[in-house]
Amino acid sequence: MMMKFRILLVAALIIAFYFMFKMIIKGKLQLKYSLLWMMLGLILLILTIFPRILDYISGFIGVFSPTNALFLFGFAFTLPVIFGLSLSLSKLSTRVKDLAQQLALLNHELNKKDGQKHK
Repeated sequence: MMMKFRILLVAALIIAFYFMFKMIIKGKLQLKYSLLWMMLGLILLILTIFPRILDYISGFIGVFSPTNALFLFGFAFTLPVIFGLSLSLSKLSTRVKDLAQQLALLNHELNKKDGQKHK
């Protein structure tokens, strides 16, 4: 890995960590969702500082290029994250639907009672 690219990657990771911590402190990002991204950032930081680790890992798993191994790990990492976010989205969608139905029932009951008062 070229030194310029490594320096750029370290700077980008530091900026990403800064903004992630800032969003956590402001309450815009929940810690449980950011832990995986922090772990990924830490792993990328280690691999950037010590690129021989990626060379060793790619040789160990039989991948020709360390860059290809990095893309393989990135793909393998994003699948569980996307699946977890899909689960959370499904739960929230169901919850919103249930709350909307409950609100509609309460409004119906309120309108029904209000209509009885005016008779």
